[in-house]
Amino acid sequence: DPAYTAGLTSGHYCVQLTISDGGPNDSDERANGVVRDPGGVAVFVPDVTPPDLTIPADITVEAVDGNGVPQSSDAIQTYLNEPSCQDSLDGELSVASEASDDVDLSEGSTSIPLGTITVTFTCVDESSNLAEGAGTISVVDTTAPELDLPAALSIESDGAVQSNDSRIVEFLSAASCTDAVSIDPQITHDAPHSAPTMLLRLTTAQQPNSKRMKSGARPCAISALPLC
Repeated sequence: DPAYTAGLTSGHYCVQLTISDGGPNDSDERANGVVRDPGGVAVFVPDVTPPDLTIPADITVEAVDGNGVPQSSDAIQTYLNEPSCQDSLDGELSVASEASDDVDLSEGSTSIPLGTITVTFTCVDESSNLAEGAGTISVVDTTAPELDLPAALSIESDGAVQSNDSRIVEFLSAASCTDAVSIDPQITHDAPHSAPTMLLRLTTAQQPNSKRMKSGARPCAISALPLC
């Protein structure tokens, strides 16, 4: 520096060079009782480069019950354990994960509910450089419920049979439906109010957070009594 002047001058910075035996400014780099002046100064270069974080692709998993999918499931655990983080100076680093919507991802937590959550992955090196990335886990219900229909019904009558006839009511109430996710799936039908014949169609009502229904049909034939 052309402005440099020897000696201690007010307003100038003072640099103290310490050479330790075997230290970074000992040119032989050995603790052997001999300190050799390197003829220069070792300058510390701070690490400002964040580590390299690799995160998995977004996943979609099928709900197994009304709570969604267990956090312990293979698909969820594979997703959470797949991220990796590598730093040029510190080597392999651990990755932390945190979910949105207050979903607990810690070991021993219960389930991830229906819907989509965002998972944020973070990795910090020893110089506090942060690497961050985010992905999503979508829990869906695409499995249709199981609909159990009654056997076909045949009624002989000398006129139209009303839908509130005990035989029709019993026929309609014999249908049942079960679903892994919905506790009480609703069954609807399109039976007419009265008719000489009807084709009964039973359909499960669509459930929240679901895009699936199942339908089935059973005939209910009403025939006229023979004339004497």
